Amino acid sequence: MNLIGNNPSLNEVQKLCYLKGALKNKVSLIQSDQDTFDSLIKALEVRYENTRALVYIHIADILSINKLNSENPSQIRSIVDKRPQKDTLTFSVSSIADVSDSCTIKKRSVLSATSMIFDPLGLNSPVVRKAKLVMQELWGLKLDWNDSLPIHSGSDL
Repeated sequence: MNLIGNNPSLNEVQKLCYLKGALKNKVSLIQSDQDTFDSLIKALEVRYENTRALVYIHIADILSINKLNSENPSQIRSIVDKRPQKDTLTFSVSSIADVSDSCTIKKRSVLSATSMIFDPLGLNSPVVRKAKLVMQELWGLKLDWNDSLPIHSGSDL
């Protein structure tokens, strides 16, 4: 927290916002008596700098691990991940029908739906690429922005 606390360019409200933004899981639920950066730091120190309590918690966790009957991967993973979670990546994108004001789909609504896909890391590039190829095809048809799309063209519009 020295990066936040010792930064002279941040005021107290900004420091508190950065600190609250950095806290995750159960730690983010900790409350302080005042809504200030210093009081939240003190509450965190009181809660998490009790080394004896932390040691007891870790020992109890270690002793609660079940013994392995065999060395198969799923049992070994259960030791590491007490709460195994599915690793998924999802994107939510509006359909063109949601973007369009009427029942007809226009070149403008296709571009609008394509532009709503925010993917700075490029993880969703296959979908974005397909949408850009559809837009390229629409440009090739020389349609105006407000013209309805043809019912069938060369690609899957």
